[in-house]
Amino acid sequence: TRARNSCVCFVQAYKLKRDSDVNKKRQYQSFIYWHNGDMAGKLYCGFGNRTTWIFLTHSKKHRIITTRSWDDNKVNAFLADLKHAPWSLVDSFDNVDNAFVTKLVVDGEELSDKRDIANSLNEYFTTIASSLLASHQSHEYLAAPQQENDPVISTNTFKFRVLNEDDVFNVLQTMDISKATGADNISAKVLKTAAPYISKVVSNIFNACYQYGRFPSSWKTARVTPLFKGGSKTDRDNRRPISVLPCISKAQEMFANLDLQEFAAENNLIGDHQFAYARNSSTTAALIITVDSWKFAIDKGEKVVCTFLDLRKAFDIIDHDILISKLSKSGVTGNELKWFTSYLHERKQYVSCEGVESQRRLITHGVPQGSVLGPTLFNIHINGIADACKDSEAALYADDTEIHASSKDIDVAEQRVNQDLENIVMWWNQNGLISNHKKCEAMLIGSRYTVKNTRELQIILDGNPMKQSEYYKHLGVYIDNCLTWNKHITYIKSRVYPKLKLLNRISHFLSRN
Repeated sequence: TRARNSCVCFVQAYKLKRDSDVNKKRQYQSFIYWHNGDMAGKLYCGFGNRTTWIFLTHSKKHRIITTRSWDDNKVNAFLADLKHAPWSLVDSFDNVDNAFVTKLVVDGEELSDKRDIANSLNEYFTTIASSLLASHQSHEYLAAPQQENDPVISTNTFKFRVLNEDDVFNVLQTMDISKATGADNISAKVLKTAAPYISKVVSNIFNACYQYGRFPSSWKTARVTPLFKGGSKTDRDNRRPISVLPCISKAQEMFANLDLQEFAAENNLIGDHQFAYARNSSTTAALIITVDSWKFAIDKGEKVVCTFLDLRKAFDIIDHDILISKLSKSGVTGNELKWFTSYLHERKQYVSCEGVESQRRLITHGVPQGSVLGPTLFNIHINGIADACKDSEAALYADDTEIHASSKDIDVAEQRVNQDLENIVMWWNQNGLISNHKKCEAMLIGSRYTVKNTRELQIILDGNPMKQSEYYKHLGVYIDNCLTWNKHITYIKSRVYPKLKLLNRISHFLSRN
């Protein structure tokens, strides 16, 4: 197609210009340290001579002072440039490489070859969605007939706006040059520097993609780095895939995402109960509104039955056909729907591990990780959860769901929550989502007297009793059943103490100013 050919020509022209103009030089970072070649020679020649030893000792001290002074200037300059993230400097002194993989154990077999490790990780990451769905017996696509009967959400029609040279120039100029480069090897720095010269061409490519309903296949390949989460380092399940997409693809996604968010806001495609990836919203807003609702009920003498729900690999197991069906019912039709279909389908990824790349593998489920558009598509997909809650209140932050009901009669509040949990489980099954039962917990919230003198809750989720907890970590904050915040204060102290130790380790580099 015209869009694909334009994209290919653009990439080829860039590579030709890069190879002809750029002198490739390997740069080595100098390391300032007192024990250099000159010092080593003097030590060798003067060994056993006390006069030389005294001289070298004083010289060593001078070198160390000079080195610390240099490091002091470097640290202060770093802090001046990164006032918004000073802890990143402190954390860098830990020298922990979470992407380092030396071996894996898969089905009892030990893998130590780098390419075998990369291929094994990529296979695991790309098949985890289908494996989860296959093991979940209730997903025998209840989803398909349900989607056909879904009501039309919006009668308005979504359209991409036509982009001009200035639109693209402004986006390219705002690119963060510190971001990683994708599989096409065109960095954000190159795009930002060349913005005055390529904006017209790039705007034509973007408009052609919209016009013909195609997303270039070369922009749909992700480079994945497997970061260690914790636990056994030889277990693939303890690796989190971090995807990096081509920078130019994310530039087009910015425009598509802006158009889709505006359309979603105008047509109420994403409800007020969703606090993630929304303008003027945050985890703080979600917590404040939720806690205020609990406190209001407690002040009226009511007991609050609350449940915290979690989904397994929610972003990774989304069925593309279900999501496309939701978009079509939301007013996305014609070439716009074709563009979103092309954007989701036939994506590939490879794992980059220790400088070795795995084979490319097809991604069959999920919204693209590391993308600009993915979070908005996820919000549209999961929006119906709140509609399933008839007798309780719901608050969502992405896939983290909290529902609660309150009443002076604990039986009434409990019944309301249980009924809505049945509705939610049915909605999950119809939309291809799976609960993470181990992380789903219930809590009775009230005064100390109420909590102490109320029976244990009987909350059922998908036929299984939910664990009742005295506290739960929700959106990064520990919430206890009496809202005292003591647990969270203890948690913050435990997090701050190691940071203070790190600061103490580097304190000799820092000036009092």
